[in-house]
Amino acid sequence: MTAMPREPRTVDEHLAGLSRDKRTALAKLRKAIRAAAPGAEECISYRLAAFRLDGKMLVAFGATASHCAFYLMSSSTVKAHQDELKGYDTSKGTIRFQAHNSLPDRLVRKLVKARMEENAARRMVAPVDPRFAPVVDALARDRRVSYGGKGFGSSALKLNGKIFAMMSSKGKFVVKLPKDRVDELVRLGVGRYFDPGHGRLMKEWLAVDVGTGSWVELAREARAAAGKSERRGVRQ
Repeated sequence: MTAMPREPRTVDEHLAGLSRDKRTALAKLRKAIRAAAPGAEECISYRLAAFRLDGKMLVAFGATASHCAFYLMSSSTVKAHQDELKGYDTSKGTIRFQAHNSLPDRLVRKLVKARMEENAARRMVAPVDPRFAPVVDALARDRRVSYGGKGFGSSALKLNGKIFAMMSSKGKFVVKLPKDRVDELVRLGVGRYFDPGHGRLMKEWLAVDVGTGSWVELAREARAAAGKSERRGVRQ
């Protein structure tokens, strides 16, 4: 009895099982997706190579015997870019192409960013603590920032899935900043080191009381610090 082939568990394994021309075309597509969404997590979903961002499916790709496919998982995104997709076979949320006629990197990046914006817009609709609403509103136009999820039992703002500002379950406004900056703000009396409740202070997190300091400015500073940290990680 012939053993059934094992299904791929990683994107690398998924690509390894394809013909050379399809593997090359999809590796190029994968690189462009990564460039557009560096914070996205690769996974295998429904036997497709996929990307997940902030817990939500973003895009996927795969191949059949007759073509390669880029799955945007959104019919509205495909429809909005229909003019740029002339020459490709499209249907609800899917773009099909031949390995020798792959999608331009610029277009892939544009489509992925459109999907990120679409997912972020849906997340921004989540209920917002009224005290936190001005902060969410101030950063809502930043396409890399999403609202939702939980951070220590609280609503949070995230940069590519990583929290940089939140409302704690104890009603404190909390931001993540470099330790020396948090030390400075604590000395100035702006806030305190964040205590998540397990008896160990988190000294890269500043907890601010209601009515203290400018929450919006602190959130913008935390967003900038998160971006710098992300860029350093990429360079490393």
